[in-house]
Amino acid sequence: VYIEKEKFSVADKCLLPDEVILDGQLILSASKYQKICSALDAISQSIESAWAVAATSQSKKISYSALKLCMDSFSEYINSDNEDDKKDYLKQHIHSLKEHLKSLSDKRYENIPNLNPPDYILIFVPIESALSLAISNNWELQRLAMQHQIGFVTPINLIAILRMAENLWRLDAQNENAEAIAKRAGHLIDKFSGLSEDISNIGKYIRLAERSFEGAENKLSEGKGNLFDQIKELERLGAKSKKIIDEPKNIGIKR
Repeated sequence: VYIEKEKFSVADKCLLPDEVILDGQLILSASKYQKICSALDAISQSIESAWAVAATSQSKKISYSALKLCMDSFSEYINSDNEDDKKDYLKQHIHSLKEHLKSLSDKRYENIPNLNPPDYILIFVPIESALSLAISNNWELQRLAMQHQIGFVTPINLIAILRMAENLWRLDAQNENAEAIAKRAGHLIDKFSGLSEDISNIGKYIRLAERSFEGAENKLSEGKGNLFDQIKELERLGAKSKKIIDEPKNIGIKR
């Protein structure tokens, strides 16, 4: 939607279909005009994706690759009225798809360190009818894609597949977080156990110090024959000292 030369996109879950029925043979029964309109619309969307403001280098690379893949032979097939020429163009179109499949497989994404690649690599074909035409005439394409763990994606199912992939990545991240939480919980339990043991030892040494203090205090001023009473007895008997010794204060330990 364009408002004052500014484009606004309309997007909502309610706009997505619940089910889609695809029949590759339908494109063959369409008129030449319908085929051309469908192809031009898909090509325009691919170009827009490549030129979008938010486009990344990766999205541009995919868009250009998809455009080249579909335009190499599909346009000749659509424009040709000669059945023999159409067969040749169709063979070229199928061969182009096969070569692209092999090219993706040869990249060996699964061997890239730290990439954590998915089970399937997606190959985006911007023109739905181009893919339907190729597969309906050569099922070997589908078998080859499955053999190399590559899946075909078109504008019809692209959003649904990307959202599914996003949910799977989110679940994978949650599983990794769960593992990290479990590991952190183990460390926390170990720390708590160590702290509990330290506190127990501290209490033991405090009680030991308390008993030693009480014994010393008893010898100093409280017990029978304590030092203070003996010093006072010596003063009474005439012993002289420079300092006046006061009775020690009772320092009790409160629990």
